[in-house]
Amino acid sequence: MSYRNKIRTGIILFTMATLAYSVATKKRHGRFLGVPYDWRIPSLKDVKRILWNKNDPKLFNETIFGVGWAPNAYQFLKRLQSSEPNSSEKLSKDMDS
Repeated sequence: MSYRNKIRTGIILFTMATLAYSVATKKRHGRFLGVPYDWRIPSLKDVKRILWNKNDPKLFNETIFGVGWAPNAYQFLKRLQSSEPNSSEKLSKDMDS
């Protein structure tokens, strides 16, 4: 079995264990071994709240559906823009060269 197949199998087994834990505890969302899970069907409002959250400084939030974490696209783009020099700074650097 290749390394990639072992990783895939581990992810599938962990997801199944999380689902079994969810059924046994009758909790549709929570944490299993420190990893967030949520088996509720998300609304569009929930999707926006998780994927585009201006008020949360974290890059990764709890998942929308399933197991794991979801990226906060707003914070990712904000940090990406702040790490790039301004176009005017770029222009002045190019002209000095």
